[in-house]
Amino acid sequence: MEKEDGPFMDSESRSIIRVITWRMLAPLITIIVCFAILGSWSVSIAIGILSTLLETLFYYIHERLWG
Repeated sequence: MEKEDGPFMDSESRSIIRVITWRMLAPLITIIVCFAILGSWSVSIAIGILSTLLETLFYYIHERLWG
């Protein structure tokens, strides 16, 4: 199912690809910022992973509360 918005077309598969690439980019940004502040790759990676897991959990809870 394709959606037309003015000169731009957005397909479901394109949206899925954008979600996947964003979910890979967001933790990377977190890790890089943490490294810039802390100077430790191991701590920065741990924070990036923990942040991603917590965001996923709270998104699920948010969705369930809305339902």
